[in-house]
Amino acid sequence: MIDADTVPPGGFIDRMLEVDRPIVSGVTHIFKHAQPNRGGPMVKLALWKRRKQADGTYCADNVRSIPDEGILEDEGLMAGAFCMMVHSDVLESMNQELPWFKTSYVEETQEKLESEDLYFCRKAIEKGWKVSVLCDLICSHWKTINLKDVALLVQNLMKQQEPNQKLQAAI
Repeated sequence: MIDADTVPPGGFIDRMLEVDRPIVSGVTHIFKHAQPNRGGPMVKLALWKRRKQADGTYCADNVRSIPDEGILEDEGLMAGAFCMMVHSDVLESMNQELPWFKTSYVEETQEKLESEDLYFCRKAIEKGWKVSVLCDLICSHWKTINLKDVALLVQNLMKQQEPNQKLQAAI
């Protein structure tokens, strides 16, 4: 799987196949807008570690750093599926729990509770699978932008230019 806004490095498919793991991911960064009680804005790794809390529920802690190379395979590791290879055995083992990817929200506030990537990794871990991350397979992650905002910005810039500059800018 490769998200439409993710650009993996050359040769990434061969690298993922070489490690011969059922779930293998590259490393991707994500941007988080400022959120109440969560800080931000920030750019962070799209990697989390699943941890059981005292009350028996689970949470996902963000992984803040990784080695420069090698394979990260910690128990409970979850990765963004921006650039992830999943063996068909994993998907077949999860066939009774479709969909494989699902985003869940807090009903009252519509705040995102769990992304589709974390949902998938959580379900795979519950089935006994491990997520492996190639630490030196760093992918570019292009953030989408509102084209309306870009159009307004261009319009405002055009208004500030002389008529001949408008013509040059349009060419």
